[in-house]
Amino acid sequence: RYLVSGADDKTVRIWDLALGKLLRVLRLPIEEGNDGKVNAVAISPDGKTIACGGWTGSVSEKFSIYVFERENGRLYRRIAGLHEVILHLAYSPDGRFLVASMGGKNGIRLYRTGDYAQVSEDRRYGSDSYGADFAVASGPDVSNLLATSADDGFLRLYEVRANGSLRLVIKKSAP
Repeated sequence: RYLVSGADDKTVRIWDLALGKLLRVLRLPIEEGNDGKVNAVAISPDGKTIACGGWTGSVSEKFSIYVFERENGRLYRRIAGLHEVILHLAYSPDGRFLVASMGGKNGIRLYRTGDYAQVSEDRRYGSDSYGADFAVASGPDVSNLLATSADDGFLRLYEVRANGSLRLVIKKSAP
């Protein structure tokens, strides 16, 4: 029902898909240059929450992910202290987790959406990670599968346990 877009103009826009109408513009803290450019946006499966990130910080302040209420545009959470630019965000199908793909050799971070606390990470990446997506899994203690891609040439598949821990299932060189 909704589409969320982020851009180099340092805005996040929320659209009504049925009407093709812009509903709201969200703005992150901005500075000169790249600071404030939005590389990554995600909308929760229930459509109530929007997470966004990108060049959202500085070397001294670090980078942040901002979490907004879609309905009224209220910022209600800032996940601060990340060491590199945020390149991609995705919510799990059940809405319990948010994954952030990071620049550099910083890999991925997994957050529990109940309180947006970090529950897992994998920093063993050789370069920027630009993609991550979830699939529903069925099995004891495994709630989701998570696939990621990175400029180091590898595709990775993880099991996401109910408690948010990650288990790398396979790491394979991309064809």
